[in-house]
Amino acid sequence: MSEAERRRRQRYKKNRARCITAQIVVIVALIVALAVSLFGYNKLNETYYVNYRDGAEVDYKVQYETNTPLDEWTGPGQSYITSLVKTMLIDFKYAIDMDTANVDYEYSYTVDTELEIFDKTNNLPIFTYNDDIVTADTKTQSSNKRLEINESVSVNFADYNAAAKEFIRAYQLRDALATLRVKMHVDVMGTSEAFAENAKNGYEVSVNIPLAQTTFSVTTEESVKSGTGRVLAYQNGNDRDAFKTASIVFGSLVGVLTVFLIAFIYVTRNDDINYTIKVKRLVSAYESFIQRIMNPFDETGYQRLELSTFREMLEIRDTIQSPVLMHENEDKTLTKFVIPTNTKILYVFEIKVDDYDELYGEAKDEEIAEPEPVVEPEPVVEPEPVAEPEPVVEPEPVVEPEPVAEPEPVVEPEPVAEPEPVIEPLAEDEGIRIVNGQIIHIRYRTSFMSRLIQARTEVQDYYTAIKNEILAYEGVKARVSWAFESFNKGRTQLVKLNVKGSALLVYLALNPADYADRVGMNDVSGKPKLDKVPLMIKVKSQRGLKIARELIAAVMEKNGIARGELPTVDYHMPYETTEALVDKNLVKVIFPDGMKLEEGAIIERLDVGAHLRSMRKAGDDETDSFVELEIVAPVVDEEALAEAMTAPAPELENIDFVDEVDEVYEETPEHPGVEVIGVVWPERAHKNKIYRYDPSGEKLEDGDVVLVPTRDVHKNREVIRQAAVAHGNHTVDPDTLKHPLKKIIGVVKRKIEAALSSDGK
Repeated sequence: MSEAERRRRQRYKKNRARCITAQIVVIVALIVALAVSLFGYNKLNETYYVNYRDGAEVDYKVQYETNTPLDEWTGPGQSYITSLVKTMLIDFKYAIDMDTANVDYEYSYTVDTELEIFDKTNNLPIFTYNDDIVTADTKTQSSNKRLEINESVSVNFADYNAAAKEFIRAYQLRDALATLRVKMHVDVMGTSEAFAENAKNGYEVSVNIPLAQTTFSVTTEESVKSGTGRVLAYQNGNDRDAFKTASIVFGSLVGVLTVFLIAFIYVTRNDDINYTIKVKRLVSAYESFIQRIMNPFDETGYQRLELSTFREMLEIRDTIQSPVLMHENEDKTLTKFVIPTNTKILYVFEIKVDDYDELYGEAKDEEIAEPEPVVEPEPVVEPEPVAEPEPVVEPEPVVEPEPVAEPEPVVEPEPVAEPEPVIEPLAEDEGIRIVNGQIIHIRYRTSFMSRLIQARTEVQDYYTAIKNEILAYEGVKARVSWAFESFNKGRTQLVKLNVKGSALLVYLALNPADYADRVGMNDVSGKPKLDKVPLMIKVKSQRGLKIARELIAAVMEKNGIARGELPTVDYHMPYETTEALVDKNLVKVIFPDGMKLEEGAIIERLDVGAHLRSMRKAGDDETDSFVELEIVAPVVDEEALAEAMTAPAPELENIDFVDEVDEVYEETPEHPGVEVIGVVWPERAHKNKIYRYDPSGEKLEDGDVVLVPTRDVHKNREVIRQAAVAHGNHTVDPDTLKHPLKKIIGVVKRKIEAALSSDGK
């Protein structure tokens, strides 16, 4: 295998291995990210169970009135004399113990009294009165396994007893009983994102005290069974949806990139892989029929017949009993099987690497002859002392191929005759705009970069090619200013670029006098900003691009700048609107003299329909004649419209046209006609041509002036023009209309006396 082919294959394999490695690294990183997101999702999606134990106790003491034979305070477990009891002191206790300390929960509790008077015969309440002693106050408990609540309350038993007795006496309730119930209610609720339904647990402890009796005893009730185990279940779901989304995204990317990697590995297999497999399989299967030869078979004098399959080779071998000869070229890219015959016919079957003909052209076996010229350069080194190679410097005449002067006429630079406007570094775009509701005339001052962004694709093609060509020279740097892009080496200015219309302007640091006899060269030395690059050429074609490259080479040679490797940077830029470029400060808005733009001012394009509508509503004497109609033009020539509104008639005077009007068309129910008007352009009256339009419901007479949309073929857009009505409303045969009718946009209700001549034309 030749050294060149070996290097080519190694380079191919190395680049392919880099691409595969990079893709594998990305896939592995995504798999790690997928694993992390799945772990996070599973962790956050787990359901936890918190085991806890709770219990409640209640204790009380009874306080008797003073000056009694009884102790002042008496504990539980006995009967009490109602008339002697003054107050009761009740102690409520509640405790909860959790197995884990990493659970946040909230708790609240209340203590209240309930006075209930009920009928003892049916045990139904007659009167109920509630009073809060301790109101609810929600508190948060965090990182603490045990919760304890101790609350002591004092109850004025004598007052409640007196109230119950008075109620029974007042209403003479003989079968009524009264009870005072003192209750503590506790709520414990988890604060995690998704607690189960039993996450909120309520507990109640109460003390029941009979009233309006001679003696009484106290009973207690509680909904909490001390030592009872309960389970508080919740899901730790914070941000689990984010991990779920990330898992789906990473999983999808891993799948897509894995498929892409497999496809890449298959598609980018080495050119010689299929070839090697085919050769090995064929030789292994038919080794006994094949004879290898070390030198390529000399096909001189043979008629070559190529076969499509090796099986056909075997059939011919069996028929003529001649061996199948096999030879593989040095680069191992082509294996040739041949069967020579005595009749000078050579049967050939070849196995090649993929795209062999594109990669190696017609080299085939003659590739062996190529190394010979490579050997010859060695002796060529000896003639170096011979000074005669200097004539090789004869490229000078080649550079100056004045034959290039012959094609100059082909350039036919019609625009070259007017280079002056091209020199202008600043282009301006004029237009009508509305600023805070006022119509004004503004201009846009464009920068080099904005002109390049809005240039045609061909101009950006030339720009890309020329910029790469200039930057191929060592030490040359580019700098973009408002009006130009300059290329300098140190402080030496070499080339400037500008854009004008459909041409790229190239200014070069060459003497225009040296190129005075060449067509398309312009002397711009009189321009202050271009005195260092006084030679200008427009690049509007491939020929202009070629000449520009030659001149750039001349500039670099003049300044002793060596050429390096040609860069291949793409400098194309997407198109942007003027308004977008204004926002980026690449285009400046120029307002009329004396006008200052206030902060927050709104600049709008002129809307034809809206403007006509506002003028009509305003009742302006000069605009009363305008009628608002449907706008059919997608793009409007605003300047033409402004002129039409401000000076609707002067250029329409003395119109003299000769054209026959439409014939009278008689409508029938089966074949109705179409109502039209005929108009004439003032500037085209001499062409004797009348154009049809839809009057849009207006009744128009000969001589009226209308605003109509029409196509400007030069600007390739819809514009608005004034026209005189040459034939008022009438009906025509619809079959004579070749295109859909356009509607008029506005009507100027002022007759032009001279629109029609007195002879009736």
